[in-house]
Amino acid sequence: MYMPEPSTKLLNSFVAISRFNKGEAGKIIDEVHEEGFKIIIKNNEPVCVMITPEFFIPWHIAGSNIKRRCFST
Repeated sequence: MYMPEPSTKLLNSFVAISRFNKGEAGKIIDEVHEEGFKIIIKNNEPVCVMITPEFFIPWHIAGSNIKRRCFST
């Protein structure tokens, strides 16, 4: 089930893509591990979402169940 995140957590989740160019990929991955997700920003627009397996697996399962219900013959 989707649980909305507090707005402060969402605002703190934005990461400029330039941080990857500065060699901070390892640090960003550690932040994702601690916080659950990060939204990567390029030119002030979201281009990628990094999430932990704990976030991904329930969404993946839910999506698979929806596909089965919608496209079953």
